[in-house]
Amino acid sequence: MWEKRGLPGEVIDTTPYTSECRNRGDEIDSWLLECEEGCQYVILDDIDESNFNEHQLSRLVVVDPVQGLNEESANKAIKILYDEIKDTPDPLMLSIDDLRTGLTCYCRLLGLDQDTCVGLVLMMHSKELLLALMKYMAQIEVKGLKKELSKDEITTMIVNTAAQLRDAVDRRESKKSVKQ
Repeated sequence: MWEKRGLPGEVIDTTPYTSECRNRGDEIDSWLLECEEGCQYVILDDIDESNFNEHQLSRLVVVDPVQGLNEESANKAIKILYDEIKDTPDPLMLSIDDLRTGLTCYCRLLGLDQDTCVGLVLMMHSKELLLALMKYMAQIEVKGLKKELSKDEITTMIVNTAAQLRDAVDRRESKKSVKQ
């Protein structure tokens, strides 16, 4: 269904239905047993929260059974994943893939289009760059610039900052290699 609707990104997996599970929450718990430790996830479902286990409710986004995923529920899902990343004590301990996921969440929160998000993720080739750009993007959100500037202005600011950050790191790395 995700691909049929042309939605961005990918669905990594779905939960299997088994007769041993009493409710959707049990199915999800069963799936999580197979997930790597520290797995980041959000639950998107169109059934009532009473079908889930108490410890899952903070990760649950109930979508409209007819419309499915809409902007409001997508933003809620992104926020769940973003909050998990931002609460990590030492972001450098995250994998580069987790940081790329974080950058994608920031892109979505700020309303950047899919192509721009992909371009930024590809441009930021190190943890240092990803973290620096996410810090800059967080400041846009915190300062309320999202309400004052157009989507195009925000996109331009972020892309320009990303290029400046990458160039600065590349120059520094180049100086290091010349000294060696």
